[in-house]
Amino acid sequence: MRATRSVDAALERIDAWQGPTNAFAQVFAEEARADAELDREGPLAGVPIAVKDLFDVRGHPTTGCCAAIPPVPAERDATLVARLRDAGAIVIGKTNQHELAAGVTNLESACGPTRNPWDPTRISGGSSGGSAVAVATGIVPISLVSDTGGSARIPAAFCGTWGLKPTNGRLPTGGMMPLAPEMDCPGLLAASLEDLRLAWEVLAGEHDPGRPPHAVGVLLDGRWARCHVEIRAAIGEACSRLLRAEVRVNDIGGLDLPDAHHVWNRLAWPSFAERYAELLDDPSLGGDTASLIAWGSAHRDELPDARARARAIRGGFDALFRAVDVFLTAATPSVAPPIDAREVDLGDGTTIDVHRGGPSWHTTAANVAGLPALSVPFATSSEGLPIGVQLIGRANAEDALLAAAELLRPSDGELPRPAVPRR
Repeated sequence: MRATRSVDAALERIDAWQGPTNAFAQVFAEEARADAELDREGPLAGVPIAVKDLFDVRGHPTTGCCAAIPPVPAERDATLVARLRDAGAIVIGKTNQHELAAGVTNLESACGPTRNPWDPTRISGGSSGGSAVAVATGIVPISLVSDTGGSARIPAAFCGTWGLKPTNGRLPTGGMMPLAPEMDCPGLLAASLEDLRLAWEVLAGEHDPGRPPHAVGVLLDGRWARCHVEIRAAIGEACSRLLRAEVRVNDIGGLDLPDAHHVWNRLAWPSFAERYAELLDDPSLGGDTASLIAWGSAHRDELPDARARARAIRGGFDALFRAVDVFLTAATPSVAPPIDAREVDLGDGTTIDVHRGGPSWHTTAANVAGLPALSVPFATSSEGLPIGVQLIGRANAEDALLAAAELLRPSDGELPRPAVPRR
């Protein structure tokens, strides 16, 4: 009975929010109601969850919100979907995403653009934008997503949720559409730190409470300084909170990484082009996606050099981990930009682009290095929009990230949710 009430409540919230935000690509209403009638056991028993349209859900097509992909129903669940179901979760639908996960705005999608629930004139971020909206609005407490260059952390920061990118290779990718296999990483979005920790334990198959950090390294020089003045202030407040918890806070230099975006592009797009080159002749393929496939094809010879540089970037992080437990930096350079913006003002006379990777300015380095990272919903801007800060941890130390995040929680619990729209 409790599961039935939870599913019904989730479906009611979809009815309220789908029009203003377009968060879902597919809704499994009757199937979810039928699942709720079954006896369920496990840590997620009866909990409604959403799944990004990059993962197979048995009986439903997986297209990555791309009209050029045939909508063939999947024969079985993706490995991680199966783990969530085995833990008692109920899949209520698939969420909207940027086409083939190849973008950070969630505006280019065969399912239509996704809008931010705090302000529908702004982007949700991507590529997991629909999932972030579904979690931020209270439709579901957990969504299974991916993060190849920030696809979990960017929309988490823009929509005010928790967003985890685990260590590369920590979770299986069976039944997940690829973008760049050497950086593709399943991830999680959650409404609370407790929900995130529970879902992580289900997916990782282990429980480790983690130890609070002794030392946190703050990345706010060079490329890391390129963020709005209000986000810099939020990082300052995060440092103060850590200091009050008796954590040592160190300003970290020597990890500027001016070429992180350059390296990420040359790791990602040649692999993407190799996987999806046959779609170029399909007129239903989005124009931006087609351009990225063409660009990747033209730059495939640069992949070996990019791999070598990625190893050096990982080495740079590892060397600094001798002195700190985790790093703290911005999750995104700004709050969620307006849908029609080409660039945004950072409040100090500088700007950053919206559509050429600007929102991923602070996220791609962790993907290149293969490290776990977490977007923490930390504050709100003067416009009332969510601000996220980011923690980056050692490889396979997700539990240490979660323990560090515990120290950054708002004193009165989680940040508020956006108001339910009036009918």
